[in-house]
Amino acid sequence: PEESRASDEQPTLKALYEGVVMTETVLIKTFEQHGLVKIWPMDEKFDPNVHDALFEMPDPEREPGTVAHVASAGFVLHDRCIRPAGVGVVSKPP
Repeated sequence: PEESRASDEQPTLKALYEGVVMTETVLIKTFEQHGLVKIWPMDEKFDPNVHDALFEMPDPEREPGTVAHVASAGFVLHDRCIRPAGVGVVSKPP
């Protein structure tokens, strides 16, 4: 939980979390330097070229065909999708 990660009562857990975050930041930055970009398509229109629809869900507040949930990030290498993002898409109303 966020409270455990941020509190000074568990310094080992806090240090571990900070180390993982720093490692991820450096890794993503290195990927971007070499043309690999992470995509997180929340609230974008569904595009079958870069998204993999895992499920549909009703949501009256969003337009049908919009990404409502991102289960896994996608990756694009020099404008070519090498891993589509796993997403949940807003379904059309019945």
